[in-house]
Formats: sequence, structure tokens, C-alpha cells
Amino acid sequence: MSRLDLHDRTTPRKSSLTHAAVTFGGIGVFSACMLLLHWRRADLSPVTDLVSEYALGRDSIIAQISFVAVGISVLSFTVDISTVRPDVASRVAIYALRITSAGALILPFFPTDPTWPPVTTTGMIHSAVATGAMGAMACGMFSMSMRMRRKSIWMVPSLLGVGGAFTMAVCTVLMVFQVAPGLTERVLLGVGILWVAATSRAVRTRK
Repeated sequence: MSRLDLHDRTTPRKSSLTHAAVTFGGIGVFSACMLLLHWRRADLSPVTDLVSEYALGRDSIIAQISFVAVGISVLSFTVDISTVRPDVASRVAIYALRITSAGALILPFFPTDPTWPPVTTTGMIHSAVATGAMGAMACGMFSMSMRMRRKSIWMVPSLLGVGGAFTMAVCTVLMVFQVAPGLTERVLLGVGILWVAATSRAVRTRK
């Protein structure tokens, strides 16, 4: 696979378009699942209840599909950014985002507990994997932004990545200490998805 520098303005290649389609498709599926779950599960509060709690009880399959969609989306995005000429920062980003993808794909197999802190083995695994995936996402965003900031044409996704990484780190800490955990998790997820979408588009168009 050929490597492209960040300042290239060449026409997107077929492989990059395919990866972008999978990335945006996964984001679309996840977003649709979340909207459906928020509509159907009015018993859960967006402020105090975590997204993972939608996987408990009825409509659990919808929540599980959303986790898988995110995992596939981030994995495809990771493959796409691997076409960028590598340096330490981009390598760190790729490995960190792979951890995020793996975490999202693992979550459906380990349901969360309805209470905090978790008391079951599956609940503990779920919490550890989710926290690790979120932390890895923040690390990946920051590292990739350090790689992108060297070119002015990548300044917008770079700044979004730095701000997003800081926001995700703060939200993760707030979630751990149960400060409006549902709301902070939703902000965290929204920031991460927005950055993936913006950066995927930038990689695809090379402009």
C-alpha cells in the first residue's frame, strides 16, 4: 500500500473511498440506533444513565449493533489513516484507535451492570474495556492531531482533535466519578464520532 503525505491533494483512491464509506456507514448505523433507543427507552435518563444500559432488557440487540457499528467504523478509519506517511505520532494514533475499535467490538459480549460500581464479573470487564477504549480514543485523537498540525490544510481537523481529546479526557474522569455520567458519556461519544468523520473526510479528499 502506497503512503501519502498529509499535503497531497490528489484524487481519492478507490480504497480510501471504500474505507470512508465503511467509516461513515458505521457512524450512520450507530447514530440511527442511538436515536431509536432514546425514543423507545424513555425509562432511561440521558443525564444519569449510560448508553451501555440500553443493552439491558428489551431492545438490547439494537444497543449491541450500535457497539459493533462503532467498532467497525473506527477500524476502517484506522486502516485509512495508515496510508499517511508514518511517524511516531501517527503510529501511536493507529495503535490507540485499534484498541478503541477492539473495545467497542468486545463490549456486546460483556453486559454492563445496572448499578455503579459494577459487582459482577461481566460488569467489571465491561467498565474496564469501555474506560480503556475511551482513553485510547482520546490518546489517538491527540496523537493524530500532532501529526496533522504540521500542514495548514489539515489545521481544522487537527484543532478539533486536540480540543476533542481534552474534552474526552475530562468527560472520562467525570464519568468515573459519576458526575452526570449519562450526559458526559454522550458528549464524549459525540466528540469522538465528529472527529472521526471530519478526519476521515480530510484523509479521503486530501484537502
